[in-house]
Amino acid sequence: MPYTSQLKPQVDLPVWEWLRFAPASTIANSATCRDDRYIYYINGATFFRYDTYNDGWQQLANPITGTSALVDMFYANDNGYYGNAISSGSGNNTIEMAGLNGNSLVGYKIKITNGTGAGQERTITAVSAPIVKEVGITTNASNNTIGDSVTINTSSNYKFWKINQYRDHQVRLIFGGGATQVRKIVTNAAQTLTVAVGDYTAFTPNWGGFFNPSTTTNSTMYQVESHIVTVDSDWDITPDATSEFLVKSGGIWVISSAVSPNYTLQYYDILADVWYVKSAQVGHFPLTMSNDISMAGAADQGGVILSGTSTSTTSRSITDSAATMPVNAYANFEIEITSGACKGQVRTILANTATTLFLVRNFSTAPDTTSTFEIKPDSEKIFISGNGASAIYQYYSDSDQLVDGKIFDRGVARSGSVALSSKEPIAIASITKTAATAIRTLNPTPAVAGSGYLVGQILTLATGTGGQARITSVSNTGAVLSVSLENCGTTGYAAATTYATTVNVTGGTGCTLTVTTVGEVALLTTSLAHTITYNDIVTIAGASVANYNGTKTILTAPTATTLQFVAPADAAPTFTAHSLSLLVDASKNWITNEHVGKLIQITTAIGGQQAALTRRITANTANTISFVNGSTPSQAVASKYVIFSNRAFGTAMSQGAVTGDGSDGIATSGTTTSLTDTSKNWPINYWSNTLPAGASNTGRKLRIIAGTGAGQELTITSNTATTLNFATATAPDATSVYEILDAYGIATGGGATTLVDTTQNWGTNVWVGKRLKLLTGTAQGQEYAITSNTQTTLSFSTATAVDNTTAYAILEIPNRGGGTRIDIINGSTNSTIKNRYMYAWRGNGTSELSRYNINTERFELFTYFPLTETLTTGSMYAYDGKDRIYFTKESTNRVMYYDIVKNQVFIAGIIPYGMGAALIGNRMEIFTTANGLKYLYMMRHSGQEMFRTLLFN
Repeated sequence: MPYTSQLKPQVDLPVWEWLRFAPASTIANSATCRDDRYIYYINGATFFRYDTYNDGWQQLANPITGTSALVDMFYANDNGYYGNAISSGSGNNTIEMAGLNGNSLVGYKIKITNGTGAGQERTITAVSAPIVKEVGITTNASNNTIGDSVTINTSSNYKFWKINQYRDHQVRLIFGGGATQVRKIVTNAAQTLTVAVGDYTAFTPNWGGFFNPSTTTNSTMYQVESHIVTVDSDWDITPDATSEFLVKSGGIWVISSAVSPNYTLQYYDILADVWYVKSAQVGHFPLTMSNDISMAGAADQGGVILSGTSTSTTSRSITDSAATMPVNAYANFEIEITSGACKGQVRTILANTATTLFLVRNFSTAPDTTSTFEIKPDSEKIFISGNGASAIYQYYSDSDQLVDGKIFDRGVARSGSVALSSKEPIAIASITKTAATAIRTLNPTPAVAGSGYLVGQILTLATGTGGQARITSVSNTGAVLSVSLENCGTTGYAAATTYATTVNVTGGTGCTLTVTTVGEVALLTTSLAHTITYNDIVTIAGASVANYNGTKTILTAPTATTLQFVAPADAAPTFTAHSLSLLVDASKNWITNEHVGKLIQITTAIGGQQAALTRRITANTANTISFVNGSTPSQAVASKYVIFSNRAFGTAMSQGAVTGDGSDGIATSGTTTSLTDTSKNWPINYWSNTLPAGASNTGRKLRIIAGTGAGQELTITSNTATTLNFATATAPDATSVYEILDAYGIATGGGATTLVDTTQNWGTNVWVGKRLKLLTGTAQGQEYAITSNTQTTLSFSTATAVDNTTAYAILEIPNRGGGTRIDIINGSTNSTIKNRYMYAWRGNGTSELSRYNINTERFELFTYFPLTETLTTGSMYAYDGKDRIYFTKESTNRVMYYDIVKNQVFIAGIIPYGMGAALIGNRMEIFTTANGLKYLYMMRHSGQEMFRTLLFN
């Protein structure tokens, strides 16, 4: 029950308690984070946790990539243990899945995140003992595969699994090298189980973990297993093999410096005690991380901000006519459909009017008037700041990419695509056709049963080409009782005809099989190993012949990269090829040219360290993106991409935008030559191309980024206080979300120390001291201090290469340094601050504090009092979940707190033991006990000591 503290100021002074020493001394590349019970402590290559219940330390699995130079970490309570369901589990309140270690799951919430039953959440009440599907001994293995070719009889292979028959199960190493490890199976071939695929970061970003250490050959015993998980009440819609799940057991995100691309990202699944290396794209951090780094996430502690019921919808908007929402108050939050049509789908909000929410991308299925929704902080985003720069980044966990600006969509390069229901589509390399005499169906009962056979053996039809069957059951004498079609073959078979067979595992004779129907069969080859198996229903897109697109039932999956289905009568199709300036994603259905002017980041998905290309989009069709000066995307190594805004997070605004209430918004009306926003108060003709005598420009740009007219980029010819005028365009309306390219855009030219944008009309030297961020081009990722500017030219001192492919942004805040920190305020008593702001300490030997508005994606600069104390390397911070941010001044013993609501700093106590040498890295946490008391925990610089103190209210 809650406890009311009776501590009296001046009478009861703060007391610091000594706690058990940490197992390793704090170093520069060490940091902490916390959940409700534990402090997690990363220290170079080792990982521990401290139990606040029992005052003791425990070692955990070490990170795959040891941290170096500097590190920060963030606990996300809305992450956890992810996977795909195997089946319903045959009950109204069950699900079959990879269940880890049984009852370790009990008591946690499980949410169906995608597929059948999406949006449902229950509590796990029981987990069955492992259901063992297969056992064996490895004959070859690696850190991501188990191979089993144990022999029987003479010299033939025993294991010959169906392609992907064990997908989404787990494999447990029970004896020998690597024993005790448990991993989920992503794909399997005839004799290989694969638990992690580098390319699959595009498809399974939250599971697919490597063995660590790797298994050894000829020694490791394993078993393939699943569990039946029982939940506390019946499902409304029972999950099935299309369903994805999340057990909300919590996860930890870690960023650290590294060699090119100069940083690493890792995720730790707490419940499974497994680390995952995440994507790290080149081009964001031009130098190895230094100074200090900080990360924060919009976890679900903020709760539901608003709920409602749709009264009308489109594929990209939802209206609640009873709502009275402040305009754009929910931009960059997420909306989840909680009941009715489209239940379970989650999207990021782009903008909102009083009654309508506009989304960054389409719903997969549009909601209807039965749909209810909730608005919450966007838990997919993780903010990253520091590294001696002004830029702030967002890592999107769902797309596994780090970006400079708001994401509008994501996907994978795929000229054609094949997808299981609700799953990420796999790229198609080709579709060919067999002759009209391939096998379409096979009688499952042999004409002659033979003897001496084993289940799982493959029978090859003695005539024809390529036709095969799998033995699915035998009698106690080895007579074949049933078979299934394994490979349709290509030619040479006739309907209602019986064929002799040979067996490719020695043992068994005399079985004959009957082909029931023949015809043309399509052979689909995927660019990567697929996750599809026999009788799966898939959706194909991108084929040049319409009849090959749409829903198909898979007859067989002969190999890890091939699928067979009944071919249409039409000729085999072709697919639109990628090129140096074209990416194809056949699974998409965009509005033509809606992405013009945005940026596309294309990443070659080959593991943690990834090549990346960022370019400006010049056009798009329903499923293609055209860009400038690129390189050809690859399907062979899964080129994944994100489409994002070229207005970088934290971009500044010019004076006229500040006094005129902003440079972006939602139109209230429009014509073919104007856009009106009655909420604005712009200086007259501030946005036009009128300049002082002797100067010239081509006109400021207006871009419609969503709604009617999306994709139009228009030159502003004049403006009133509320209206922008241009030559001619599709008339904007009250659905048109717009932005004026004020302090960002595409360079029209430049040189070694200048960037020119002839569309601008800046005041002379208004940007001096601000930071210029280059988002594309040969100098991508670089950030420079602006030394001077004219109406159209920015000057800086560091030589670089700027040309007309360079996207840029002018950033608002100064560069960060040692002692920097960011915290999202999700529990403030001030509703105007809660969930909407991230507070950002500069460090760098200053007393500067600013706050980032998550709705507007801009920084607000302000001053707190007193501000005498400057902060740099060694300063550590902890947000109390309400209205205070506690901090230390470097390696002194002084602890203070900043009151967010009062905007003041107060002393909070002094540690009674000297700190060691000041280190970068944050190692200070606050816990709230079950009865409401708050304790501040702190680790000593350059030492193993740890202390705590009770915080006075």
